[in-house]
Amino acid sequence: VSIKWRNRTPMIKLASTIGKTWLDLRTLERTGAGSAASVFANEFRETQKLRRKFLAGQGVLENENSPLQPKHLDRLEAIDLEQAGEKISGKLGKPYAVAPKRGTVEGRLVDKIERPSGDYAVIERARDFTLVPWRNELEKRRGLEISGSMSANGIMWRFGRKRGLEIS
Repeated sequence: VSIKWRNRTPMIKLASTIGKTWLDLRTLERTGAGSAASVFANEFRETQKLRRKFLAGQGVLENENSPLQPKHLDRLEAIDLEQAGEKISGKLGKPYAVAPKRGTVEGRLVDKIERPSGDYAVIERARDFTLVPWRNELEKRRGLEISGSMSANGIMWRFGRKRGLEIS
């Protein structure tokens, strides 16, 4: 038997959680409802209904009958990270800056945070900080300078400071 931990939050609490949750991902997959239904059908379906109602009330969905789409998950994740950014901003004394979808992210890896949308690395820079998806290989790099190239496929990390001069 193989057990994979998908979420730390009880399912009923996922209905009113701001962020991209396991429930949203399973709903979006379409196949998720069938596999989940075989284990806990009623609870899953009822929580999905509550979730759609909550998301409509938050303005994420047009109404509670609207289908959940990838753009809705992106919006939920953005709201979740904005809320996290506000909290961390007070601790670091720097503003939160949204990470680019493409391009380079550089700075000092200061922490890992757990959010409803997943785990994120806190990357501090001279004037601000950003949040990017966490990967286990970052654990050994806390407190160090890191650099990553963001793309649609994820982040390609480089560790340590650059040496020498760069002239453009």
